[in-house]
Amino acid sequence: MGYDRKTGWTATFRGVVVAPLTPLGDGGELRLELVPQEVEFLLKGGVSGLMVGGTTSEFITLDVAERRDVLEAFVRAVDGRAPVIAHIGHVDRRSAGLLAAHARDVGADATTAIAPYYHRVSEPACADYFATLARVTPDLPFFVYNYPDAAGNAVSFGVFEALLDIPNVAGAKHSVATFEELEPYLSLPR
Repeated sequence: MGYDRKTGWTATFRGVVVAPLTPLGDGGELRLELVPQEVEFLLKGGVSGLMVGGTTSEFITLDVAERRDVLEAFVRAVDGRAPVIAHIGHVDRRSAGLLAAHARDVGADATTAIAPYYHRVSEPACADYFATLARVTPDLPFFVYNYPDAAGNAVSFGVFEALLDIPNVAGAKHSVATFEELEPYLSLPR
């Protein structure tokens, strides 16, 4: 799975991709021994891929080392049976870049990042954030993660369209409130 600049995508992402939960104990400690059970449940249920470490995975409550451990556990449990997309978004661009390199090194099939969060950023700063992260792993597909209600920053259609000039930007995950917000993206060539 990946991108080759000469031949294009070596595989496509299709079907239902879910964001699995990160199993946590009562005290908030990671319960990674439960990951294989969760993966089996999801794959038997027919999902075609997993986006690990996103908003439903409690990424904002985990430190970078914990996020690495979670991704490794899911990649091992999936064992190549479905694509694993690693969420690498972080308020600190350096940490996000380290998460991207780690995702590549442990065998994730793609990366994604939520828009910068907590502080409002300009459109050029938002575009620069995504471009920087996509370029960390040019051999992996990168998906823009647009969830303005959670991030506090929306990814405009113009920003996304400009990011398509980066060869490994493969698409977007949109968590938006209305069809009107999504509609411009549907007009892009496939």
